[in-house]
Order: sequence, then C-alpha cells, then structure tokens
Amino acid sequence: MAGMKNLARFLALALLAVTLPACDTGPLLRDRYMGQKFIEPELLPERPRRDKNGNPIMAAKPSG
Repeated sequence: MAGMKNLARFLALALLAVTLPACDTGPLLRDRYMGQKFIEPELLPERPRRDKNGNPIMAAKPSG
C-alpha cells in the first residue's frame, strides 16, 4: 500500500516536472485589448497622413 502511494507521488511529480518547462511564461495578450494604446502603441494601426487632395503622404525611408 505504501509503495503504491509513493509510486503515485513520484508519477505526479514527474508529470509536473515535465509539463512546467513546456508552459509559455510570456504574457498572454490578445491582438486588440483595452489599454493597448498605452502599453503597446507601436502595434496599433495608424491612419496615413494625407495632403490637401486626399492623397496619402508616404514616409521617406532612411537610406542605408
């Protein structure tokens, strides 16, 4: 009986030891969420600036 309890504890610990490293520890963030403009403003889509005719003004690419 004590051997079965020890075996069950060992298997539970082994299963826990195998599954914990496989878990992703990064933050789980959705594509769009409340407060994203404060936390990750670079990920939000931006409307392009337009000239007086309504044509988009393209940003100049840095040469290099």
